[in-house]
Amino acid sequence: MAIVKYLIDEKGVDVNQMDVPDGAQYSNHWGVPITYVARGGVPDEEDGEVEVVRWLLEKGANPHIKDCWDLSDAVGAAKHYGNHKVLRVLREWEEQHGKTDVKED
Repeated sequence: MAIVKYLIDEKGVDVNQMDVPDGAQYSNHWGVPITYVARGGVPDEEDGEVEVVRWLLEKGANPHIKDCWDLSDAVGAAKHYGNHKVLRVLREWEEQHGKTDVKED
């Protein structure tokens, strides 16, 4: 979490910044920071992904920005990798914001 906060709060990285230049398509690139976390990218903390996803959402992260292949977003990544805790957070966020795109399988 510390590195995420540092990059966004201290270095000014946009929470919705893609990881590749516009129009580029690279393998193993998952798009925006929230999608990386939704895949299960916080290995040393029990509920690290939940904490980071909530924080990113508070900072304005959009969980529906798709990767450079236009295939998957944070919701799709969380579903694919079985990250049900993150799916619940995304569903709660959507309910609070009047959206209903997130469904748990």
